[in-house]
Amino acid sequence: MKKVNVLIIGAGRSGTTSLYHYMKDHNDICFSSIKEVHFFSIKDLYKRGEEYYHYFFNNPGKKILASADTYLLVDKKAPKKIFSYNPEMKIVVLLRDPVDRAYSSYQYSINNGYENKNTDFLQTLEHEKEILTKNNIIQINNLCHFYGSLYYTHLRYWMQYF
Repeated sequence: MKKVNVLIIGAGRSGTTSLYHYMKDHNDICFSSIKEVHFFSIKDLYKRGEEYYHYFFNNPGKKILASADTYLLVDKKAPKKIFSYNPEMKIVVLLRDPVDRAYSSYQYSINNGYENKNTDFLQTLEHEKEILTKNNIIQINNLCHFYGSLYYTHLRYWMQYF
């Protein structure tokens, strides 16, 4: 199977789901069967190998094979893995006003049970340093609202490869 050649890396809460739906309906694009295949961002999934990743593509003969994973933007190890997989990968990054994105991330976390509903937004920002030390990409994505909006910090890792 040919390699995935377009990847949406985020930022979360910035319109990636809308872009996914637009791209999914395009005739020349085979998008993964689920929006976010966390292959490159979750260690246990990555260990399963490329065959696992490619399983999510139902029509691999199309010109463009695309996937998304909003965990990737904040994952310092991902750029190197993705470059090794396909050095010609086209990376799509959607950004949003960083404060609006951080607050939207907070609301998403409350609504989906990642964050305690009695925790106010400013309290969550105080807990980010502790969460970042655990290096758990799922927690970082869902609980580090301010950190997720530090676009320069994250994009500099990506620009070393792409």
